[in-house]
Amino acid sequence: MADWLKSMTLNKFLILLLVMLSVQLHCDEQHRKPNVQTEMAADSNGRPESWIQWLGGFHLLLLHFPIALIWFTGFSDLMYRWMKNPIYSAMSRITLIAAAILTIPTAIFGLMLKFTSTFEGADEALIFYHLIAGIITMGLALIVVWIRESTGFSKIYGIAFILLLISVSITGYLGGSVSFGPEVMYFPKS
Repeated sequence: MADWLKSMTLNKFLILLLVMLSVQLHCDEQHRKPNVQTEMAADSNGRPESWIQWLGGFHLLLLHFPIALIWFTGFSDLMYRWMKNPIYSAMSRITLIAAAILTIPTAIFGLMLKFTSTFEGADEALIFYHLIAGIITMGLALIVVWIRESTGFSKIYGIAFILLLISVSITGYLGGSVSFGPEVMYFPKS
C-alpha cells in the first residue's frame, strides 16, 4: 500500500472527498432556458423596465459569494481543528463575517428580482421555496456570526454552523433548479 495512503487520517480523507465531490458536481454546468416570463421592455435586448428590476439582476452576480464563503468557512474550521494553526481560525472568522454581510444584499436583490418578474408552473413553487430558504439562510448566517463572536468554537456554534451549511445548500439547490432545471442534481441516465 502506498505511504501516502497509510498516513491518511479520517480528516484528510474527508477533506479530499469534499474537494473531489465539489469538482464532480460543478464540472459540467449547463444552463437551460428557464420557464420564466420576466416583464421586460419592448426592445429585443431584454432591457429592464425599472431600476428595481435592474438592481434585482445583481442577485445573480452576488449569490455565489455567500455560498462559497460559507463553505470556505467550514473548510477553514476543519483546518483549524485539525492543524491548530490560528491562521485558520482567523480565516474562518473573516469569511463567516463576510458571508453574513453579503447575504443581506443578496437576499434584498433576490426579493427585487422575484417581485419584478412573473413565474409559472413548477418555477413558481421553486422560487417560493428558494425565497423562504434564502431568508432563513440570511438569518442563520447572522445568528451564527453572533454565536461565534460570543462563544468562539463552542458546541452550539458547531451545531448552528452545520444548520447554516444545510440551509445554504438547500437554498443553492433550489436556485439552481430554477436556472438549470429541477433535475440538475439527478444522477445521469446512463
